[in-house]
Amino acid sequence: MRSLEKLWTIVYLIHEAHKITPKGKPVRLDPRTSLYNLMDEVSIENVFDILENDEQVIKVLNNPMGMRVRVEPDASLFVLEIKPTFEQYMNQLYTRYSFGVDKLDDLSLLRVYDVVMDVRNELQMTDDNKVTLRLIPPVIRFQALFPGDSISMRDEYCRHRWNAINFLQKIGAFATCDLDEGMGELPRVSTTKKPSS
Repeated sequence: MRSLEKLWTIVYLIHEAHKITPKGKPVRLDPRTSLYNLMDEVSIENVFDILENDEQVIKVLNNPMGMRVRVEPDASLFVLEIKPTFEQYMNQLYTRYSFGVDKLDDLSLLRVYDVVMDVRNELQMTDDNKVTLRLIPPVIRFQALFPGDSISMRDEYCRHRWNAINFLQKIGAFATCDLDEGMGELPRVSTTKKPSS
């Protein structure tokens, strides 16, 4: 299991546990059932350390690693406080893990992530796997991608967005990708998501 895969696995397990945790309560994760059979203890501890100290998306309230005698009820569990930045971090990590974009620089990754979020939002509103995206959406999600409004900035934004869409098609996220000039509208991109195998 590669390092990115280990990181994603634990983040996903935390996310799933968080979804069924009552609001305001810490997340409890049992490493005996969900982690020990997936990776070694050193990797587990390292990932939790990265999430708490480097990424600062969780706070570990209890770490059961290395404990032999467990007296308190929660002593055998990871008990976690989920910070508000966790969901955004998980979405970014999902993009890197799912599409193999871990070699992209931060700005390129943000461009790809922006397109993935648009596709994901559109797929929620359609019965088929075909979505249409505007090259310039009505609301720009990330100011770093469009810092000022000018003709040259719009051209650059469209070019980078088109490159991100083509990158996603190249790595297999889309089955097809076509530019639709429309009728007097801004260009749109039609993509067909690959069917799940």
